[in-house]
Amino acid sequence: MILQSQQNSAENEVDNQIEVRQIIDNQFGDSITNQQKEELVASYQEQSLIFSENNNELILKEGRKQISILVGAEVKGDEKVADIFSQMINKKIEDFINLNVNSPGNEKLSYLPIILAILLFLSILSVGSFVGPIWVLFAQATFWIMVKFGWVEIKKISVEQEVIE
Repeated sequence: MILQSQQNSAENEVDNQIEVRQIIDNQFGDSITNQQKEELVASYQEQSLIFSENNNELILKEGRKQISILVGAEVKGDEKVADIFSQMINKKIEDFINLNVNSPGNEKLSYLPIILAILLFLSILSVGSFVGPIWVLFAQATFWIMVKFGWVEIKKISVEQEVIE
């Protein structure tokens, strides 16, 4: 695609030169020499090149300005494209996750934090229901070992109680 656009621009440049020569011939005719015609064509080409460079620089400045707005930091032009895209994606994720109700343009409430909290609760609940019985067996085994080694004693004591009948 880039090669094709370069070929098209080269063809357009040749067409422009022919058109410029025709315009010069129509306006001046034989009143100027061929050397003056060539100077006018060269001047046109030089002005066209300067205009093209200025236009490209303006396009780059505007592009950097728009990318800076998307990234949230100043883009100078010497950064790597991958870094710019990662910063842009990180900013979009942060904007989506953060609840900044006071910021302009963010009138709708983001439900992502609520959804993440529910998912965290459900994941802990499911892991807990799986690991819970294992911990109970571990606690029973630990208590039984403590009783066998005599670190803990189980005694029976009589207690006086009041009962409502």
